[in-house]
Amino acid sequence: MKCGALNLMMKFVDEKELMNKEAVLGALSSFLRAENFNSKREFVGKMAGLNFLTTILKEKKYSARLIKKCMILMYDLALNDDNIFEETPKLVRENFADNAVERLIEILVDAGKNLDNAQLWDTRTYSLNLLLRIFQVRPALITKYTKELTELKLELAKKLQTCEVDHQELFMKEIKLVEKVENAQNIPIEINYKKENISKISQGDLSEAKIGGAKVDKPKMLGI
Repeated sequence: MKCGALNLMMKFVDEKELMNKEAVLGALSSFLRAENFNSKREFVGKMAGLNFLTTILKEKKYSARLIKKCMILMYDLALNDDNIFEETPKLVRENFADNAVERLIEILVDAGKNLDNAQLWDTRTYSLNLLLRIFQVRPALITKYTKELTELKLELAKKLQTCEVDHQELFMKEIKLVEKVENAQNIPIEINYKKENISKISQGDLSEAKIGGAKVDKPKMLGI
């Protein structure tokens, strides 16, 4: 498992074509996401995986598709943070609080400038869901970005009044998600996988696993 993730990280760095980088990051994301906790621990604890991801996130020459793939993996790690390292259950979110929030806000603001682009809806959604998880453990950051969140909510509210009827539900969900981010300190942190099932899950046995309710709010077409 360790060699697989490390090889993909090295291949990502070596690749020159943007499309190939997207494919490699997608493969790494698929390998690490969900119940693969042993590999998450290797990636985060021994391979400097969080620095790897935040470096990608901050590279502005990368495509929106590649940045979205990066955020999908970041969100999985933030969502499952409590069970990656029992002794430091907030390690991922604290790291992102220190190193990724400003860039996530920048991505969110840029994606909010073009509400007619359906491909940017899930970019904003992953940005917001990451910010929610981060602000739950670092609520002092919320006030720093109140202006950006308020402006996005106002633009979404305006769009809600003029958009097509079949898009109204999506914009309403996004407004509610922004409000959750603004109120993150009062929203209980949900544990994605119950502790008693982690060993079974890591070994691929999901027959008796009970999964919690912490899920990313996303449209049906969202994918990687």
